[in-house]
Amino acid sequence: MLRTLLAACLSLSSTTLAAPTAAICDRDFLKAQAAAYVAAQAAGKVDTLKASSSVSYTQNFKTATLATGILSTPLKIDSNRSTYDTTQCATYTELISLQSGANHVIGTQMRFSDGELSKMEIIVTSTGDWLFNPTNTLKYASQESWTEIPEAKRDTRAVIQAAGDAYLDLFNDKKVKVPWGNPCARLEGGSYIQPSCNVGVPSGVKNINRRYVVDEVFGTVDVFFSFGGNDPDSHEFRVESGKLRYVHTMTVMKSRHHIAVASDTANRCRPFSIPRLNGLWFSNPIRARDHHPRPYHAHHEASLIEVVEVAVKDAIFRSHIGHQSEPWLNNCSIFAKASLPTSPTDSDPIRLPSPSVSVSPARSQPAFGVAGTANLTDIFYYSPLALLELSPSCCITRASARFLSDWRLSADQCIGHQLHLFLEKQIHPSTSISQVHAIIGTVDDAISARAERTSKPINTIHEAACRARVLPVFNDHQLLAITLEWHERPTALIESELVKPGLSTDEAFRILVQALKDYAIFLLDTTGHIATWNMGAELLKGYTRDEIIGKHFSVFYGKDDLEAGKPDMELAICLREGRVEDEGWRYKKDGTRFWANVIITAVYKDGLHVGFGKVTRDLTERKASESRLITAYEESEKLKSDFLANMSHEIRTPMHGMLSACSLLLDTDLTVRQRDIANIMDESGKVLLQVINDILDYSKLASGSFSVTSDIVGVASIIASVVRGVQTTLHPAVHFELFLAPNLPKSVQGDPLRFRQIVNNLVGNAAKFTEKGSIRVKASLQAEDVDSYTVLTEVTDTGIGIPENSTAHLFMPFTQFDVTTTKRYKGTGLGLSISKSLAELMGGRIGYRPNVERHGSVFWFTARFKKIKSLGQIQDWKNQLAKDGSLLPVPATETVDLQAELAKIASARTLLLVEDNVINQKVMLGILRSLGFKNVQLASNGAEAVTMVRAKPVGFDLVLMDINMPILDGHQASSRIRESGIKIPIVAMTAYALKGDRERCLEYGMNDYIPKPVDKKYLIRILAKWLMSKADGRRSMGPDQLPSPELGLALLDMNRALLDKNLNKVQDPSSVVEVASEEQKKQPGADSVSG
Repeated sequence: MLRTLLAACLSLSSTTLAAPTAAICDRDFLKAQAAAYVAAQAAGKVDTLKASSSVSYTQNFKTATLATGILSTPLKIDSNRSTYDTTQCATYTELISLQSGANHVIGTQMRFSDGELSKMEIIVTSTGDWLFNPTNTLKYASQESWTEIPEAKRDTRAVIQAAGDAYLDLFNDKKVKVPWGNPCARLEGGSYIQPSCNVGVPSGVKNINRRYVVDEVFGTVDVFFSFGGNDPDSHEFRVESGKLRYVHTMTVMKSRHHIAVASDTANRCRPFSIPRLNGLWFSNPIRARDHHPRPYHAHHEASLIEVVEVAVKDAIFRSHIGHQSEPWLNNCSIFAKASLPTSPTDSDPIRLPSPSVSVSPARSQPAFGVAGTANLTDIFYYSPLALLELSPSCCITRASARFLSDWRLSADQCIGHQLHLFLEKQIHPSTSISQVHAIIGTVDDAISARAERTSKPINTIHEAACRARVLPVFNDHQLLAITLEWHERPTALIESELVKPGLSTDEAFRILVQALKDYAIFLLDTTGHIATWNMGAELLKGYTRDEIIGKHFSVFYGKDDLEAGKPDMELAICLREGRVEDEGWRYKKDGTRFWANVIITAVYKDGLHVGFGKVTRDLTERKASESRLITAYEESEKLKSDFLANMSHEIRTPMHGMLSACSLLLDTDLTVRQRDIANIMDESGKVLLQVINDILDYSKLASGSFSVTSDIVGVASIIASVVRGVQTTLHPAVHFELFLAPNLPKSVQGDPLRFRQIVNNLVGNAAKFTEKGSIRVKASLQAEDVDSYTVLTEVTDTGIGIPENSTAHLFMPFTQFDVTTTKRYKGTGLGLSISKSLAELMGGRIGYRPNVERHGSVFWFTARFKKIKSLGQIQDWKNQLAKDGSLLPVPATETVDLQAELAKIASARTLLLVEDNVINQKVMLGILRSLGFKNVQLASNGAEAVTMVRAKPVGFDLVLMDINMPILDGHQASSRIRESGIKIPIVAMTAYALKGDRERCLEYGMNDYIPKPVDKKYLIRILAKWLMSKADGRRSMGPDQLPSPELGLALLDMNRALLDKNLNKVQDPSSVVEVASEEQKKQPGADSVSG
């Protein structure tokens, strides 16, 4: 015993150690498996699935094999949609096939283990199953939105599954609280219910053996279960914000309830479902005869015909007590399968096996068979009402004498026909086929709601307007029959009523709508097909009523709108929001277009969506007037701006000559009087030049031709430089203060010129309007996010201030507060207007408030700058400086340190140099060998590089890849290497050094970028970054992954420090005399510069 136990332990241990790591089950894996399943079903080839040797397969909850199930039959897939459960490693797929002769709606749950299909369950519904209609299923499902839910709005697995369970539990417990959504749509077979899913479910039904597939990304849960404990069923739920949005159901029911019926009228009836007769099934084809229903007991000997006749008529009569019996008992032959121990013929007597057997339907009803009671068939036939009875498949099974008389028909002309085919032959030739669709829609609505519905009238060929009252008959969840009760009136009466006095409100409104000529008003059905047409619509669009009724309203849209799916999009928005309004081009019958204002409203009746109301106005003339006005305005603005720009240019040219001459004159030997005159000319010329610059800037801003650039901005340096320049113009009694917040970013990305222009304008105004007191300039960080800084700059002065009644017009162009002939302050009134436009172009705002501490003003503005977060941004700036001959060098000491560290590992690393130019090959080989790299291999084009890397996937530590090469360029070669799954670091080495080239290289799978001509010091840094890492880049690194975070951060800090150092050399705020004010001393940590 001990030996056996020890052997078992050793066996278990070895098995555990040898077990492979479980395969990763993520969404990409599950998507691939679902796609493989759809392809396999389309081809009918099960061997394409990666299935376990012990895979479990069931079809409609019966055990089978992949080779014998529906998977082995090729199907035309008209629609498929899948969801993915990464927690259970499972998928659910809904397939719809409209293949001729093999229509199916299929639901499939697949489960995977160790990367293989371990369990597959398929529910296959087809003709005869509960409310099966694949055409409607495809139509309604395609109108729904099952897209991914934003991550912030996703529900948890528990919430999603609980919503589905609550719905299923409601069948057995009416006290269950279901999280109904509003709206909510239920697709049950081919029946579609909206905007509410809470329209009732059967009672006392237990839904057991539930299996779930939950997808939090799509917010869905699919549940396979046994409906009522027997029928294979799938319910899929879409949950949004904890509420049910969509419900899709498919139920296999013919396995227990189906009895095939063939009509005497050329077998035109489709299979019909009735309740199973408890414990009694029949084998022989027999014909039911007229027989009064009665209980049947086993002590009577009878032929099988009599047993069937009595049992079937009695069971169905009991299920219809108070309504009517099944119509096909007197018209159709019954075929059923036997479960009796023998198969007697019609003439053989049989004895029922139990001592006393009575046949009863699924629900208990009192026996009815009292002598002298009228036959229900006679009651139906001789009813004073015009009645039609339909099977669940909408096949006409019985008609009353009154109906045949009113419609001038014989029984053979209607019984056995499908309802829609029958009605198409009975409507008036001038009537649209959409009236028939409306009747069928009413029948569908009545079945879905399990309640009475009344249809719109149709005009028949015998000159009557007929309206149907639809009554569906259910036994619990099973549809037994549909009764249509027809009421008619002459069509002439409808027309004559329009001119009668004393009209009802509805009639008067109908006349008003019909008579309106300025508005096209019409109704659409739920799918967008036109159902009504008024006079205004006929005049506006050119279609007569007979031409347009039944057509889809998309006929009015242009090609671009149709390609964009605008008509369907408008209906979807209307369903979601109740109303949608749009303006755009619409087309008439003759092809001409008009500018239309369109309002579409969803129409509901008794809580059910029945269509859309559409109102269209022709606004072509108004649109043309607006266009002419806009064109005239734009033209006048352009002429004004062009004139200002031209005048500024024409004045600026001679002014430049004059100022240059003054400058030359001031450099010569002049007398005191001559120098005074020259200084006056020079100062006046500069003022005039500033006026011209303002006008030119304003003209650019007004014409929309002004734009900002992107460069490195030293915020503190610019502000300090402006302050230093304005200090020389201050009045002697004015004190200047500068406050720079300690958290103010030193270097950002933006437009330094325009930032300086705003600061200069505000500070210059403060200096101009302040004769005593102080001017304070304060810069601080107002906001910060992942990508940007928002910098707040405030200029506070103790000058003349702004009159309260003038603040509303402060930033309007050409605004001045002193317009008298004695005004002291000169200017154009454009400075603040230009500053406002520039601040808005830089993503900020500008404003004013009074100085509450002392008399004066506070002007402030914000500007949004991008953060400098990567070496690439600094490199772009360095490239820009390089064009001016000022590329910043890498400090020699840091380069020496990196080179020394790199030399220690160089001999153990193998590089691949991909370069087509022979001279460049020699140069690069020389550089690399000087750095200590002895193992360097060459490839002269991209194709050769791909071949070498694929041959030795782990043979290279890094690839230096040129871009412009023959056969395959560097981008294509990098993509193919990545497609092979090889993660070796690839560094682009190219003369393409413009903005965006580095990003383009990274998009193709490269890891880094070196511009040509190659800077040896920069090359050392790149090689160190990718080769001095503990991680093996050949196996684990992605294209954007930094091998050593510490090294990357150190390099980034080094460049930022270098950048700040060089910026400070250009504009050093410390050059302003630093005198700490008393107020600044109270704010420790802030930088203060006063003068």
